[in-house]
Amino acid sequence: MADKLKQAIQLIKSGDTERARQLLIEKLKTDPKNDTAWVWLATVVETAELKQECLEEALKHNPHNEVARRALTAMGQPPEPLQDRTGPVTTGPAAFDAVEARPARVPAGRRKVIRLALPIFLLALIVIALTYVVNLGELAYRNNGDVINATILNLDKATDSNSPDEVCTAAYQFMAYGALRKGSSAFACDEWAQVEKSRMIRIEYQRSQPDVSRYYLRPNNGDTLMRVGFGLGGLLVIVSVGLVVWGFWPRKSAP
Repeated sequence: MADKLKQAIQLIKSGDTERARQLLIEKLKTDPKNDTAWVWLATVVETAELKQECLEEALKHNPHNEVARRALTAMGQPPEPLQDRTGPVTTGPAAFDAVEARPARVPAGRRKVIRLALPIFLLALIVIALTYVVNLGELAYRNNGDVINATILNLDKATDSNSPDEVCTAAYQFMAYGALRKGSSAFACDEWAQVEKSRMIRIEYQRSQPDVSRYYLRPNNGDTLMRVGFGLGGLLVIVSVGLVVWGFWPRKSAP
């Protein structure tokens, strides 16, 4: 297995700072006096305070580390002259604990994916809302409707002025909530013989508004648009949530 310090350096050069940070922490767990590892760790921590602590740890273990000394000087925190550094070297670096305790940052690529989830979620809400508005009348009957056989009062068949197709209309009446209700509705002309013979027609009315009635459509008629709209909206919600979960899902560090 290649040395973790060398692996981390290669990862930093390739731009994978998150995996590099994890490898450097693992390296320093077993070799906390490695000043080179501390210097490289300073390049991948998130804050200036942590960077300063890492560089100071490097100088505690190797006061002659010129890279650490120059980096501290550039930060406006010049180290003490070499001849004045006579204190003991610590073996329990506070900077190491601080770096290890900090949560991992979300990689840039994943941040872009998470940002993409918001417009997808908003699009899902728009699709669901439009589907609901377009099918509001249908939903009202589904949630608050009763189907009943109504008595035929009159049948009429006429040709549509805009097409050669015939339009069949039935005027009917029915009892609902102690009152006689009347209405009329177009129905399928291929049922003309059956309706004319039985003098009955299946109609649907709303319980909250019994005078609002219509010809009872066969089950599943007109469901396609509603199913597609709500199905697409639900799918987009799942995709947006999945993108967020994937964006924050912890990544495995290099062995």
